[in-house]
This record gives sequence, C-alpha cells and structure tokens, in this order.
Amino acid sequence: MPVIRRSQLLSERRKRIEQVIQDYATYLERKAPCYVVSDRLLPHNKSEIVSAILVSIANSKWKFEIELLRGALATLAFYQDIGEHDNLARPDVVDYNIETVQGVREFKKAFVPYHDLQQQYEPLVDSDFAAFDRSAKRAISVNEHMWPSHRRLWEKVKSLGSGRRIPAEWVDFSG
Repeated sequence: MPVIRRSQLLSERRKRIEQVIQDYATYLERKAPCYVVSDRLLPHNKSEIVSAILVSIANSKWKFEIELLRGALATLAFYQDIGEHDNLARPDVVDYNIETVQGVREFKKAFVPYHDLQQQYEPLVDSDFAAFDRSAKRAISVNEHMWPSHRRLWEKVKSLGSGRRIPAEWVDFSG
C-alpha cells in the first residue's frame, strides 16, 4: 500500500480549495444573483464554498484579492434553501401591459407572491451576510496577525520569496 505524505494531502486540499473557488467564480460570472436564488444551483455545497473562501482569505498575499473574496463571500448570502423554486425572480413590468387597468392588476397579482417570499427569506439573507462578514473579519485578522510563534518562521521564509500558506487546521472560523 503506498504511503501518502502529509505534504501530498495538503497539496491535494489546496488544489480542492482552489478548484471550489474557481468553479464559484466561473458560476458568478455567468449568473450573479440580484435576488434570492436556490443554493441547489451552486457548483459546490454552500458550506464548502464558504470554507474555501475563508481559507483563501487567510492565505492571500494581496489586499485586492482579499476584497474580491469578501465580495464573493457576501454574494453567497443570496443563496438560500428555497424549496422547489430556482429563484425568487421579481416579475418584470415590461412583461405586462401597464397602460391598461387589467395589465396593472395582472402585474400586482404576480408581484404579491414574490413580495411575500422575499419578506420570508430576507432575514435569512441578512443573517448569512452578518455571519459571513464576521468570519471574513476573523480570516483577515488571521492573515494580518500571524501568531507570534510563527512570526519568526515567516520572517525567515519571506526572505526566500515563498508565499505564506497557513494550514486550514490552525484556524477555526466557526462561531
């Protein structure tokens, strides 16, 4: 039986994290949400995407990358378990003849269920957004303030020109 080295496992985990983020970025380029969308449509499990983004924030060398990752994390708040719906798309007024009373009634009739569903999921979006923001701040703190016992090692490694990689197991982003 072949021996699997720790460095090989970490390399595979790093590749998986990078793949999850790449898949999510590609997905966002095609379909950025502007309303609540089913989390079933995501390319990976929502919690897996959150974890990958937080580990990447903690390991990023560039502030602009951290801000992009934070934005991607915030966008995840709009993905919720909304049952059989793919999204809570608002009816578009151009689909109705609002110059007539009948058209206005039809638009209003179509808008009411959307509004009710939006009100139902708004607290979940707000809760996720707040939780993701807290977690991102913790990841940024890890990024900016490495532990004192590792700082001396970082100073030595930094002079060699290699990037810093903080193993995910050192960081607890939960709660």
